[in-house]
Amino acid sequence: MIQTLPLPSGHGAVWDAQRQRLFALSHDLVQAFRLTGRGVSARLSETARWTLPGRRDGHDLSPGGEGRYYVTTDDGAWRFDPDDGSFTPYAPLNPALRVKSVSAAGDRIAWVQAEQSWWASGFTVMTADGRDRCRIPLDGIHLYKVRWRR
Repeated sequence: MIQTLPLPSGHGAVWDAQRQRLFALSHDLVQAFRLTGRGVSARLSETARWTLPGRRDGHDLSPGGEGRYYVTTDDGAWRFDPDDGSFTPYAPLNPALRVKSVSAAGDRIAWVQAEQSWWASGFTVMTADGRDRCRIPLDGIHLYKVRWRR
């Protein structure tokens, strides 16, 4: 069975196995959904929603360890905690405009900041506290998101 739910300008979805929730990012919101039923009777129902900070325009939602997430918007990068609904500026990337994605693997962070329109010709890797930045150029591509492979 297919289900349709509004997610204007949807840019990301992450299944949180510990919370048994699907977190989804849209233009203005992070929403949490519970999955009920199985097979053809499976349904998603919204359990919570949080308005994005700043100018909104959500770009990325990714796991950030300790049950929190990285969220990027048109005018910032944030740490989002679904337990209390808080968005805290992620200092190593703020203030930052047009960060399209952030991906964490342990203490290493990879991120993309648009250079032309919506894309970049490379990405940056750093420690979670912003040290040891290393720009990785990728000629001939238009990169929007980057993810660590686990």
